[in-house]
Order: sequence, then C-alpha cells, then structure tokens
Amino acid sequence: MSIAIKVGSLVQNGVTGLVSLSAYLTAAARYETFESNRGGTGLGGGTDYQVTAGKTLYITKIIYFSPVANCEGFIIGYGDDGVAEGAAAPTNPVGLTPMYGLSSIVARQLNEVNVFLIVPAQKFPYAYSIANVSSIIIEGYEV
Repeated sequence: MSIAIKVGSLVQNGVTGLVSLSAYLTAAARYETFESNRGGTGLGGGTDYQVTAGKTLYITKIIYFSPVANCEGFIIGYGDDGVAEGAAAPTNPVGLTPMYGLSSIVARQLNEVNVFLIVPAQKFPYAYSIANVSSIIIEGYEV
C-alpha cells in the first residue's frame, strides 16, 4: 500500500526524503543556514543542512512568524557553505525568492506560503533577514 503525502505544492508517495528545516534570525542584515533540528533544542538548534550528493532539495512550503509587528522580511537562497547566524554571507549565495514577511505582518501570526524552490546537490539552503526578527521553517523533499 502506498501513502501519498502532500507538503506545500508537492505530493510524494511516502515519507522517504521528507525534510523540515529551521532558521532563527535575531536582527536585520543576517544570514543563517537552515538547520536540521535532530539533536537540537528548537529553532536553530541543530546542524547546518547540506543537500545530499546526487540529490535535489525541493522546498515546497515556507512557514514563518515574527515576535514583532511589521517585520520587514527575509529571502531564501542557497550557497556553497554553511554559515552561523551573522553578517557573513555563504560563499556564492544564490537568492531564490522575493522578500517575504512585508510590513503587513502581525506579531506572532503564523504565515504559510506554498512554493516550489530547487536547491541543487551539496548546497546549503539559507535565510537572509532584511530587518527585524524572523523564525522560518522550510519543508519539502530531497530526492
């Protein structure tokens, strides 16, 4: 028997390859590699996530919130290496999205966006904060 799982804009048969990653940006103009929460303690508590060699990460959903109103947003991208939260960008950053979380955001309101973003093998997905604080989760499949 096969089970169909839908995450964001993609349906897969089964849970193999299902990925959920998080980043927590504490201020404006900061980068952070998305992290696996395995072994961690909540958002940003795990290991920098690198797409497996020979596979592609399809990001199909972005979930985000901010503890402050009118958060000025963030973008999602990928780079050649992982970076801890800070001003340093990853090597060869590639932006994938427009800015999310515009000035209409309500404090502590959970927002979800279905997307279809592609991160190539061996790259590190990251978030970049335009302004304010953002907690971001990306979900999708690595196949």
